[in-house]
Amino acid sequence: MKLSDIPNVENFLDKKVKIEITGGTVFIGTLKGYDGFVNVVLPNVTKPLYTDSQIVIKGKEIKSLDLIE
Repeated sequence: MKLSDIPNVENFLDKKVKIEITGGTVFIGTLKGYDGFVNVVLPNVTKPLYTDSQIVIKGKEIKSLDLIE
């Protein structure tokens, strides 16, 4: 995924998001940071059967990034 694939990604900062990566795994957490390659930082992330204090997901692995309202 490229930064241009997510219009207004800066509006997602400090909000709850759902990220699906290649392979179908879904993570839910609060978007705390990103860079030009859409590498993202999610603290307090959850996914089925998994909880961690923080993860970094490489942008090239992201299939979708959606705001949870």
